[in-house]
Amino acid sequence: MNTRIRTAAVAVTAMSVVLAVSSARAGERAVPYRIIPASTYQSFIKNWDEKTNHVLLASIASLEQWDAVFHPAPLMGGSKPFAPDASLFAKERVLIVARVVPPSEGSTTQVFRVDKVSVTNGALTVRYTFREPTTKASCLIKEYLAVAVPTGTYRKVVFIENGAPVGELETAKAQFSIPEMNADPR
Repeated sequence: MNTRIRTAAVAVTAMSVVLAVSSARAGERAVPYRIIPASTYQSFIKNWDEKTNHVLLASIASLEQWDAVFHPAPLMGGSKPFAPDASLFAKERVLIVARVVPPSEGSTTQVFRVDKVSVTNGALTVRYTFREPTTKASCLIKEYLAVAVPTGTYRKVVFIENGAPVGELETAKAQFSIPEMNADPR
């Protein structure tokens, strides 16, 4: 192996070690997650002022919060549940990212893709890719990404879209959505 290649390999290895140590120091750790397909429940995202808030963000930790963000869609012949069973929220919270876009020719996974979910010092961060559909439809629809993560005490939830922050929820202060959706305390 020639000296230049060996020196470059050592430099790359050293840089990898520095980055790994930096990440470890920062306390960032990966969080397991699962995608909940939009077709799982017979419901849709409620309307919001998408001119003011291009993206709807939510960190749903209860059935009341789910009901504040979603509306049941009773259809003849439909047999899916309108919402998850309340017991889901004992072990998971559901993170939502929604946008009003032209209908895509494929599935929601072509519009949204999770890149990484991690936690650092109590801040849960969701990094995702958004690709706006390019169809020439005459209507708009609400597409959303639903990501279930283990229940935890997160002081805030940060959403990073295509490498740039789009919003954060101060969950330690009971903020669960942007824009604010009113949860019925029942």
